[in-house]
Amino acid sequence: MDELNRMIMKKLLYLCLFPFLGISCMDDLGTYDYNPLHEITIDTLKNRTIEIYHQLEVEPKISFSGKETPLEYCWYRYTNNDLEVDTLSLEEKLVYNVNLSVGNYTIYLKVTDKETGLSSKSNFTLSVTGKFDKGLMVLGEVDGIPNLVFLNTAGNLVEVYGADNGHELGTHPVIVADASTTQIMKLKDMLILNGTSGGVTLNNADLTVSSTFEDLFYITPQVINPQAYYKGVYPAGYGTMADFIINNGKLHGRLLGAADMLGYGLQFNPAVPGDYELSPYAIVNGRNYLFYDNQKGRFLNIKGNMMSLDNTFSSIESDSENFDPSNLGLQLVYMAEAAPTGNNTKRGCGIFKNTNGQLEKLEFTLSNFNDFYSNSPMRLLSRVNLTPEAEGIEQSAGYAMSVARPFLYFTKGSQIYQYDLNSNRCFPIYDTDTVKINGNTVQTTIERIYMEYVPHYDGYASYFPNEDYNNTLYVVSSENGATGKKGSIHILKLADNGTVEERTTLYENVCGNCVSMCYKR
Repeated sequence: MDELNRMIMKKLLYLCLFPFLGISCMDDLGTYDYNPLHEITIDTLKNRTIEIYHQLEVEPKISFSGKETPLEYCWYRYTNNDLEVDTLSLEEKLVYNVNLSVGNYTIYLKVTDKETGLSSKSNFTLSVTGKFDKGLMVLGEVDGIPNLVFLNTAGNLVEVYGADNGHELGTHPVIVADASTTQIMKLKDMLILNGTSGGVTLNNADLTVSSTFEDLFYITPQVINPQAYYKGVYPAGYGTMADFIINNGKLHGRLLGAADMLGYGLQFNPAVPGDYELSPYAIVNGRNYLFYDNQKGRFLNIKGNMMSLDNTFSSIESDSENFDPSNLGLQLVYMAEAAPTGNNTKRGCGIFKNTNGQLEKLEFTLSNFNDFYSNSPMRLLSRVNLTPEAEGIEQSAGYAMSVARPFLYFTKGSQIYQYDLNSNRCFPIYDTDTVKINGNTVQTTIERIYMEYVPHYDGYASYFPNEDYNNTLYVVSSENGATGKKGSIHILKLADNGTVEERTTLYENVCGNCVSMCYKR
C-alpha cells in the first residue's frame, strides 16, 4: 500500500511540475532574434489637373512603423472597364508623359515590402484637360491690337491672339463670351464681339475663327454696335434654352433648346420691335428672361421655354404698393440674380440712379423655375439708398454678384469693394497696389472683375455640383502708364463671409488692356 501511495505521489508531482517546464521552454524561445511585421503608410496623394501631352511628376511620402526595408513600387490605372491594368511606372517617383484622352482617371500606387510581402495602396484623381478644353478667357488690347489669352484648369496660359494674328478679331474688342450649350452638340462656339465689324465666332475646340458677326443673324442689323451677350442658364442640368445679343440697345434672341427637333436654324432673330434702349444686363426669370429699358425706366420680360421664344416684350405686374416694374423711372447701373433670401425666395438685385442723381439699391422677387410658364408678379423686397462708402459704384470697371452668398463686388481704382446686400454695408477687401509685380509694388488700376454665374436655386444643387465657382473671383489689373502687356491676372479665393481668404495665383504682365472675361466650358 505504501508503495502504491509513493507511485501516486510521484505522478502528481510530475503533473504539477510539467506546466512550469513548459513555461521555461517558452521563455527560452523568446531569447532568439526575430523581425516584427511593420506597416507601410503612404501620405495622401493630392488630386491633380494636367494638360494633355504634358509631363506628370508625383513623388510620394512613405513612412514605416518599424525599420525601413527594400520596397517595390507600382503606379497603374485600370482600363477596359476596370478589367485590365495599365502600368505607368515601377519607380518610386512617377514621371509620366500624359497621352490619355481628356477626362478624369484614378491613378493607383502600390508599395510592397520585398522582405515580408506586405503592401499598401493609395490613389488620386488625375484630370486631363485639352489645351483649350476649359478655363478663363481674357480679352483686351495691346497697342491697339486685340489680344486674347486663355488660362486652362491645368494652370497653363496661352496667348491665342496677339501681335501676329490679333487682326483676325477685328478692332476695338468689346466682349468675349462662351456661347456653347449642353442642349445642342453642334453649338460649340465662342463669341468675340467688337465695335467695328461686329465680331467673329471662334470654334470651341481650337479657337480658330469660324464665322463672322453677320453670319449670326437672319438679317444683319443696319447699325453694328454689339454691347452685350447673355446666355440664360437654367438649373438642374437643363442647360441653355435661349441666348441673346444686345446690339445698339436692341434685343436679338435665338431659341436653342429644341432647335434641332423643330428644324430651326441657329441664327439670331431680327430685333424685338418697340421703342426701347436696353441696359446690357439680364436675368433668368423663372423660365423667362428679364431685361431693363433705360430709355423709359422699366423692366421688360421675354417669355420662353424649350419649344418657343417670344419676339415681343411682355410687361410685368407688381405685387407691392408704390412699386411699378413697368414704370420705375430709374436708370439702371447694374443688375443680376442675387443669393436667395433667408426663406429661400429667389431675388434679383439692381443698382439704380434716380432723377436726383441718388444711387439706390432695389431687391425684387424672381419667378420660380418650377412654374413652367412662369410670369409671376414682381414683389419689391427692399429699396434703400446706397451707403456713402459705395459712392462711385456707377464708374466701376466691372461687377460680380454671388448667387451663393449675399455679396456684390465692384471696383474703385486699385481696390475691390464688397457690398453686403443684407446689412447694406460696404468696404474694401483687396488692393492691387499692394501686390508686387516683377518684384516691385507699382501703381495699378483694376480693369475687370469676373465671377462665373452658376445657378444655385429652386432646391436644386449647383449646375456643376462638384465645383464651387461662387468662391472664386477673377481680377485683371494693369500698371498705370505702362505699355505692352501690362495686364496681370489675380485669382482670389473668397471666404464664406465674402472677404478674400487668399490669392491663389498671380500671373504677371501676361495680357493686354482687359475689356472682358468669361469662363469657357
